[in-house]
Amino acid sequence: MEKAKLGQVKKVYLLKPLRTRVYKSIKKRKLSASKVSFYLFLLLVLGLGINELGRILTGSLDSYSVEAKQNYYNTSLNIDPSAIAFSNKFSAAEVLGASTVNKINTNISLVDERAYVFDQYFLANNSPLYGYGKYFVEKCDQYGAPRDCITIVAIARNETNLCKYKVSAEMHNCWGFGGGGEHRLYFESFEASIDRVSRVLMEGYGTQYLIDPSLMEGTFCGPQDECKNWGNSIKFFIKQIDQFGKDLGVGSLLELRNS
Repeated sequence: MEKAKLGQVKKVYLLKPLRTRVYKSIKKRKLSASKVSFYLFLLLVLGLGINELGRILTGSLDSYSVEAKQNYYNTSLNIDPSAIAFSNKFSAAEVLGASTVNKINTNISLVDERAYVFDQYFLANNSPLYGYGKYFVEKCDQYGAPRDCITIVAIARNETNLCKYKVSAEMHNCWGFGGGGEHRLYFESFEASIDRVSRVLMEGYGTQYLIDPSLMEGTFCGPQDECKNWGNSIKFFIKQIDQFGKDLGVGSLLELRNS
């Protein structure tokens, strides 16, 4: 018999003993093909369950965002999200929705860039506001707010981290309207709160205050020390959201203030 050369590894079938035992076990127990299939199915289900549990424990479960995404594109837009074409800087102030999405053909639709940026920003931050971008744009245009519509979103980012606080999400109040504790207002839906906040900010403050949030620092936030830098915080998030739109390839929404 030929001797193994130096450095040569002799092939060993490590799985052969295990495979032999499995075959003997199956033969001994006389398992039918259907039972074997059933056990394999149970192992598959168990594996998926363990994987999902791991996602929950690590905090990576975001099923509500997935559901919101499916509902947003399939129900509201009814188009393939991979076939979106943007309108030309909102010449007609178009808003997402069945009544405002203009079909070009069966694959491409015009979508308002502002709503798209907001929803992608909400999604990136794992916010329950995802899917409501069109309502921000709709109410922004309805009440005559600056056309970029960013300030209202920026305030929600500053006050409640885009409603990621459980209480804020349950109350549909992402802006702290009404104050703290028992005085904080409850809204029936995000649509209702977006409408109320947009109307109050425009009718109670006005365009200039939305362009420069520092002007309403003492009234919207309050006279306390922690509110002294509130306006600059809102400006920071305004720039962040605008940059987010640029990174998406949409461009600067703040440029709409000059259009």
